[in-house]
Amino acid sequence: MKDTGIGIPADQLPTLFDAFTQVDGSTTRKYGGSGLGLAISKHLIKLMGGEITIRSKPGQGSLFKFFFVILKPDLSCAQRHLPITSPNQKILVVEDICSTRQMLFDTLTSFSFRPVCVESGVLALKALEETSGDDVFRIILIDSGMPEMDGIETVKQIQRLPGITKPPTILMTPIYEKEKTIMAANGLNIDDFIEKPFLNLQRTIIRPLSP
Repeated sequence: MKDTGIGIPADQLPTLFDAFTQVDGSTTRKYGGSGLGLAISKHLIKLMGGEITIRSKPGQGSLFKFFFVILKPDLSCAQRHLPITSPNQKILVVEDICSTRQMLFDTLTSFSFRPVCVESGVLALKALEETSGDDVFRIILIDSGMPEMDGIETVKQIQRLPGITKPPTILMTPIYEKEKTIMAANGLNIDDFIEKPFLNLQRTIIRPLSP
């Protein structure tokens, strides 16, 4: 990362990554900030086995470089119970926010799935009741934070539906509410939880194929 800001004197560089350290005492008043950003950045990079360095000249700006270790993807967290191992499958998406619903439709379609998107738990129940034959939903993606009937209640109502196959269910939840959502879903037959924003939707839906 490179900037053309005020720059940093050489004698200040050794303490730059210390918590609550700022080069100039007037920095907070003039530019904002608490002096924690670089300390947090260094800590996170160190946790991943990396290193952060800086070169700077007063009046010319600063150049930050950071290097990470190469990490292999952790496929163990991919869904173990979902039956989808290939695209061209029918997926029910339950999401009340129009823009998110459209994003999920476009994303799933680009993966060659066949999404059916509804905006409420009530419409999800109706879609499941109207499904017949072999072309059933293979997965349900449900937003946890919908109004009126939220994701947890929608799952409860789906599991009470008589005479239909209950597809595996993924509950979509904001990352900061994931723990709370998992606790609220205790005892329900929910197959997985996916965090918003969606980082790897396809990997969550398609389980790794056995060699």
